[in-house]
Parts: sequence; structure tokens; C-alpha cells
Amino acid sequence: MYYSQTQDWEFPDGAGRKWDPSQKGDFRNYIDTKSLPQLKEILTKYDPAIIWFDTPHATDAALAREFEQLVRSISPDTIINSRVLYHGNQVEGLRQEQLDELVDIGVDFLSYRDRTIPPKSPWEYWETCMTLNGAWGYNAEDNNWKTPQQVIMQLTEVVSKGGTFLLNVGPTADGVIPEPAVQTLKEAGAWLQVNAESIYGARGTNFEGQGDFITISAADREALEKEALATGAGKAKKGHRQKDYAWLATGRAGKLYLHLFKWPSDPLVLDGFDDEKVTKAYFLADSNRQNIELKQAGGVLTIDLPEQALDPISTVVCLELE
Repeated sequence: MYYSQTQDWEFPDGAGRKWDPSQKGDFRNYIDTKSLPQLKEILTKYDPAIIWFDTPHATDAALAREFEQLVRSISPDTIINSRVLYHGNQVEGLRQEQLDELVDIGVDFLSYRDRTIPPKSPWEYWETCMTLNGAWGYNAEDNNWKTPQQVIMQLTEVVSKGGTFLLNVGPTADGVIPEPAVQTLKEAGAWLQVNAESIYGARGTNFEGQGDFITISAADREALEKEALATGAGKAKKGHRQKDYAWLATGRAGKLYLHLFKWPSDPLVLDGFDDEKVTKAYFLADSNRQNIELKQAGGVLTIDLPEQALDPISTVVCLELE
């Protein structure tokens, strides 16, 4: 469950909108009379699996501990994110002592800046949140919808780095999900039904994948940053650039999954198998699990693929390891 613990759009004394005279007042009064009681109500009535804190304006470690202690006193199994103390845009720049402080407070996972996939994370448990177009809420003029392949590519990249993918959908004022979003989600869902084992419960690997950086215009970059600031994400600390991947890899014990987004015209050649022996290869989309021909020598794996991909979104090759 989402909860913005310090930013309030109408209650006096809340943090985050100091340009509005109605927001001026005693911040501690807001915490004691609105924020903590409301959090207690949420925990008592709904027993959420997650409290997804956000926009921690005017928050210090002592206040973060108050929120954490209230959560644990009522619902010990509820997990909480790093935004109980730090904004998403601060996470990647945290020093080790700050990360240790989050551990001491009792934070369960890191929440990175909106629409940011980090190169790597210092914590095992982390997530990033993405939108289906350019906005978090509904915007009738925003028709820059992600394709099913873009959604699956971002999901796979996050899983390949050991993270969790949070995907936002902005409904209309009537609660209707826009049709382009519905179609993208349906197609992505159909792909997941076939290739579920390469995503759910899968983990990162030593293979970073291959792809080209996506170039966007300065105007588009400015629009993304403006949207991020409007939703409390803050300014970007680093200029992360998204890649258009040819392939990515996820894995689990005894298996490696190669996600092929661009079908190679030649045999697929991968280096880095010095300590792994591949015993079998097949497509997850092939219900018969028919063997794919491959050669392994000197740490190099060569896979002979058919002329065409099995799935236009991503064809997944499963490699079983000795």
C-alpha cells in the first residue's frame, strides 16, 4: 500500500508545499495528529504486505524510526522501503554509512528514482518503478505508450540485475484503464504465461547482455525531468541512459535463460562459460523441449538458431547447466 507520510495537499503543517500559505505551520503537529494516526489506521484495518513510503520531505533518521517502529508494533511482517527516509533520487548516491543506517532503522528494500534502472545495486533487495507512457497519472495528450517489447525488456533488465519491477498504470477519472495500456499489458501478460520461469523467481547473472544506448531529444529529456519533479522524484543525480537490448540473461539454480530481443542472423556466440557446462538447450516457447544444437569449447558457447524468432517480443533460450 502506498503512503506519502509527510507531504500533504490540504492538511495544515504538512511538508512539501511551502509556497502554499495553508501548508505553513508546525510540522510535528502534522506528524502527531495526521500522519502517524493515519498510518496506524492503515496497518490496523488492512494489514498490508508492503507500506510503500514516498516523498519523505523534512524527514530525518529519528522520524524514519518512528514510522518503522509503528509498522513493526502493529504488523511485524509488513515490509517497508527506503523512501521512509530518502527520496528515490538520493538512493544511488548513498554512502555506506547511510546504507548501514537504513539497515539499522529496519528498511527492507531500496526504492530507486522513478524510471531509473541502476547499473547495479549495493543491496540484494531493490526495485524501480516505471510508467507505461510518460506520466504517472492520466494524461489525455500523452500517447507515447511503451510497446509490449519495451515493457518486457525493462522487466527482464531489472530481473537480470536482481531487482523487482513496479509498473504504473494511470486510469482516467472514471477509473478506466486506457485501451493502449490494456493491449500492451495483455500482450506482455501472454508472453509471461509462456516464459514465466525465466522471470518469476529468477535472479541476476554474470552476463550483462548486449545493446545500444537509446538517444532521446533534449526536449523529451526535459519533459521527463519535469514530470519527475512534479511527482516528487527529484532531480536526477546521474544521466542514466536506457538501452535497446539485443539480448539479456536471467538465471536460477542449474539454468540460464537467454532473452533474445533481436534475432541474430548468425549463430549466437557467448563467452564466459569457463566454469559452466551446458548439457541441454531449448526454447521455453517449445512445449516439446526439442534440443537446440550447440557447441562449447574453451569457455565459448555457440548456439545454432533457426532462421526466424519464435516470438516477436522476445524468444527465450533455456540452457540447462551441469
